[in-house]
Amino acid sequence: MIVRNTIGPLARGTSVLDAAKSMVINESPYALLEGAPLKMIDAIQILRAIASSNSPIEMAEVLTSDVEDLAYEVPTVSEDEVLKALLIKGGAVALKGGSIADPLYVLAENKSKLKDETVRRYIDDRVKLVDPLLDIINAVRRSLIYDLEGYIIVGQKRPFGIVTPISLLKYLTSEHVISALDAGDNSALDRAIGDLTSPIPSYITPATLTRDALVAMVEHRYEVFPVVGNNKNFVGALKARSLLVALLG
Repeated sequence: MIVRNTIGPLARGTSVLDAAKSMVINESPYALLEGAPLKMIDAIQILRAIASSNSPIEMAEVLTSDVEDLAYEVPTVSEDEVLKALLIKGGAVALKGGSIADPLYVLAENKSKLKDETVRRYIDDRVKLVDPLLDIINAVRRSLIYDLEGYIIVGQKRPFGIVTPISLLKYLTSEHVISALDAGDNSALDRAIGDLTSPIPSYITPATLTRDALVAMVEHRYEVFPVVGNNKNFVGALKARSLLVALLG
């Protein structure tokens, strides 16, 4: 069973870099900020800010800025309101008591309510594979364009790996990358996205049952999972958010 993994609350004045490092250490893409109104920062906001920068120096400035500059107000809801709030808002929401509920947590809690059906109708077939030779920043931009919550599915016709928001933040906040950005050196960002790719741990097909797909997503803590067809050719992505729709019946 997946459990809530709440970071923080982070102190106001915490840098984006320190917030990102906390996410990496805790393997959680969401964190709350202390104080009122209640605010949240997530890995996507950080990746979007980095990817929108026009130079290494600008990226370094993003990482040294106050995390509150990227944070946003988040609703506090009861357990009964979580599903509706997630579908309206996306991302994650705060629960009364100060913890976070994300799509994977809610799905795991309500697994028995999923219909005995395949994932076919919930596949996003607009998603494209990212060439392993594409540079890191352009790969991140592509993931944001296709609304993949920072996930990058890598391959050519067949997916062979995946890059998660946490693995991206781990690389982008490493000492050698930070040093390079501070010096105005872009070389660390020219690295191929294939170098950061982890093997796909298991495969989901259009014929996979929703409950079985959820087991794989929860086990690996992936909010996005590649879907393959015959010969393991890529057919799209299954998102945890789509399975929330399935809970509604």
